[in-house]
Amino acid sequence: MALALLPSTPVLAQTAGDACVTGDPDTCSGELVLFCNPNTSVYETFDCSGAAAGTVCAPTPCTGSSCSGAIRCVGSRGDDCVGLGPVFDDDTANDNLIMQTPCVAGDACLLSDAGETCVASPNNLRCSASSATCLNNQLVICVGFSGGNAFLTSPGVVDCASFGLDCIDDGAAEGPRCAENFDPRCGTDGDGACQGSIAFSCDAGTVSGQQDCANLGQVCVDEGSPFCTTGNPDCGPLGLGQCVGNTATICASAQVVNTADCSQLGRRCGPIDASGQIGCAVIGGEGEGEGEGEAECARDSDCANDETCDDGTCRRERVRRDDAEDPPAESPLAFLGCNAGVDVSGAAGLAGLAALAAWRRRRRA
Repeated sequence: MALALLPSTPVLAQTAGDACVTGDPDTCSGELVLFCNPNTSVYETFDCSGAAAGTVCAPTPCTGSSCSGAIRCVGSRGDDCVGLGPVFDDDTANDNLIMQTPCVAGDACLLSDAGETCVASPNNLRCSASSATCLNNQLVICVGFSGGNAFLTSPGVVDCASFGLDCIDDGAAEGPRCAENFDPRCGTDGDGACQGSIAFSCDAGTVSGQQDCANLGQVCVDEGSPFCTTGNPDCGPLGLGQCVGNTATICASAQVVNTADCSQLGRRCGPIDASGQIGCAVIGGEGEGEGEGEAECARDSDCANDETCDDGTCRRERVRRDDAEDPPAESPLAFLGCNAGVDVSGAAGLAGLAALAAWRRRRRA
């Protein structure tokens, strides 16, 4: 049905190498997409058959004001596709190719250890907003486009079981994700963790031993693996800091790092995460769940490797590019389809993608 929308005699109005104006519509000829490269203002072509076997050049079934009639390579059921696979391979430079070749509406691009194939969409799901959910031990991710309210109606699906993992949605900050289903006492990496004063030792996510540090007059500290240590008394009985009025004694590894008058920040002294770490927490919140509205960090180590703790919020470090430095090369597919590219960074529902990338890094380590 989608192909019926194309001209019955596919003839390119322009040819590759002709001058173009950014915003000129994409056109099709067989399996070729002719598009205007905004970096060079010259028409270029992309061969859908080279992206994935069996794909055709057809209008993408999208929704949104900027998406009508957009041309893109799409795959039908049984065809190859390129959905979430770039997140899992060892080449981080191609991560911008996520959902490069999606499936037609009503299908999904399923990633397993055998590759990616268009299949029937789980629960007949059609994407209408960015999201990440667990369905039948599969991680289902809907991806939206940047610069508009348009979304691929075909989701990307990761078959967690084929990688020896489970789809876990436990309300953690990482969001729904494929991960080892560890004993919760073993922490997110399965190597052990502190639960109050108790240090749990683990082997591949299974508890192998435990020690109550309080029996030794010590506190439990987790620095990759849990251990008992003598903490600074000002850090409290668990070494996580303590409040004196609205002044927070902020601790790391059961040693004092800093003190802060939370009232000067318009905050309150209290726990800022599920472990009970003391810091200056945001007052109030919207009541959408435990911990909602509280500061997400007290120090840089609470954040991801490329983030710093800025006034209780983890923020990505900005790298200033030298004006003389050439910009990174973009895939031709970044210019095809709805509003020039896929937006995976700004959608709260796409925490699953970050979790996938983190899991890839752990596999590679």
